[in-house]
Amino acid sequence: MVERKDDEYDIKKQHEVLEETLDMLPDVERRLGTARLDLQNIVTNASDDLKLTNEYQDAVRELDSL
Repeated sequence: MVERKDDEYDIKKQHEVLEETLDMLPDVERRLGTARLDLQNIVTNASDDLKLTNEYQDAVRELDSL
């Protein structure tokens, strides 16, 4: 945008959006880590009945992919 000499207002707004996004990343990473630990605890302490469900298998696959 800067190289194309787009409107200064548009450039300023895009910088603001970028800054807001960068400010949010640490919180998103923290919440993702918390959710991952919660899911790991559920999988670890799952009952035998829960282990037979598709949702349990999906959770295990998802944790293995991380």
